[in-house]
Amino acid sequence: MGMFDWVERKPVKCPICGQEINEFQSKDGFKKLLKLTPEQLVEDAYRMWGEIDVEYYGYCDNHCGAFYYTYNRKKREWKEEFLTNEDLYGPKES
Repeated sequence: MGMFDWVERKPVKCPICGQEINEFQSKDGFKKLLKLTPEQLVEDAYRMWGEIDVEYYGYCDNHCGAFYYTYNRKKREWKEEFLTNEDLYGPKES
């Protein structure tokens, strides 16, 4: 397992089961288990990697899927997307 930074933000609810998702992480910053706001993550990633799009994510504890947040540096905006486990890993094997 690789290192990452924690991203501190308000919790969100899984759209499938309603579970609160309150732990988010990213591998786009310094990866020193720092606790960062999304804005701090963008700045750290910029210092390390230059002009990149930044991503952080949080998984549902009930294995429904994950919220992904992507910052588009050119547009200067965040995009929120929920991906189911099937989206992330493909269909379950029978």
